[in-house]
Amino acid sequence: MNKTSQMMTCKIYIPQLNIHLESNLTDSKIPSGSCIINITNENIENLIVLLDERFNTISYQKKMLNDEESKILDFIKKKFNELKSSNFEYGTMGVSDSEFEYEPTKNIYVKDFFNYLKVEKRENIIENILKVNA
Repeated sequence: MNKTSQMMTCKIYIPQLNIHLESNLTDSKIPSGSCIINITNENIENLIVLLDERFNTISYQKKMLNDEESKILDFIKKKFNELKSSNFEYGTMGVSDSEFEYEPTKNIYVKDFFNYLKVEKRENIIENILKVNA
């Protein structure tokens, strides 16, 4: 029986930066190397971030960035490093404040990163509701 992976699209909206993140990926649990995450909003047509599922690293094109793009990329990198720091098995490659650098024994998939952002988004919404009702 020949089983093929199906493509799916992961999307999330980050309200604090007014950005949409989108990535096309397979349902495979085999790290696929560099996966593209497209970031858009009304001012940014296509800002690309690469998440390497093999080494749990995140990168972007080295180009001239405006202030908004820099702020967005800093946010994405910060959130990815928070996720990475949550489990020692994710390794420390690419984490600049890490004293020791070691390779991962567990992979961070794009879907995992999007789920992490969704949980944080949900927590922010609940926190804002509680502030309004206090």
